Amino acid sequence: MLHSRRTVIRGAMAGLTLAGSGLLALPAEAQRATLATLVFISKRLDASTADYRKWYIEHHAPDFLSFAKPYLTRYTQDFVEKGAMGDVDFDCISEFNYRSRESQDALLKLTASPEAMRILASHPKVGSQPGPHEDHGGPRTFSVDERLLAGPPRGYDPPGTRKQAVLLRRKDGAAADAFAGAAQRFGSAVAPSGAERVVLDLAVAEADRPAPLFDAVIMIWPARGMAGVKSIDKVPAEIEVVNIVDLLSYESDLGAH
Repeated sequence: MLHSRRTVIRGAMAGLTLAGSGLLALPAEAQRATLATLVFISKRLDASTADYRKWYIEHHAPDFLSFAKPYLTRYTQDFVEKGAMGDVDFDCISEFNYRSRESQDALLKLTASPEAMRILASHPKVGSQPGPHEDHGGPRTFSVDERLLAGPPRGYDPPGTRKQAVLLRRKDGAAADAFAGAAQRFGSAVAPSGAERVVLDLAVAEADRPAPLFDAVIMIWPARGMAGVKSIDKVPAEIEVVNIVDLLSYESDLGAH
């Protein structure tokens, strides 16, 4: 079963800038033409994982939602636990889903306002040593076409939900439509037996935007008490598997599901 296709873009926050506090300031022209976005975020180099997660969950997310909640249907932080195929150069995948194009445009303008920036600056990022991906812009932010491959439609996931992200890139020479079809079939086949849900997030190209960090992400909700994907043997010719990442998810309850 597939969700209806959305018009989506790559690199939707290419114009991202930073406030003096180290928090994100979103210009109104960024991220305009999509209702679903993934952002691959890195903590500061001298911040511990525990302190970073505490700041995000207890301070940054509530501060952001104090003005953003009416415009969103999903706001989720998927914190990285480990990668099965080597190191992971991000610490969190942040998921944004907007109620409508109008809601998205309004929120982007609001987030760039002095009042919103004051609220976000009230709890600055932990740590003082920015890493190489501090701005999270360019290829690390991209919009997605979300397709449900198995299980029930997405609802609200309670804090501490365990997920996996299988990160994919399109191999050189593979056509975009061939890659999309292969990723869909691969996503249906790669999930462990009994997985509660499998979702494919496809990045879709747009002129004048940077290519995304990944061309697709397969999100898996392993069944309770069952191991997730640890390795993959048979990979379609169109696909490169970059990593398999275990995630600990904290979704804000927006009352939208």
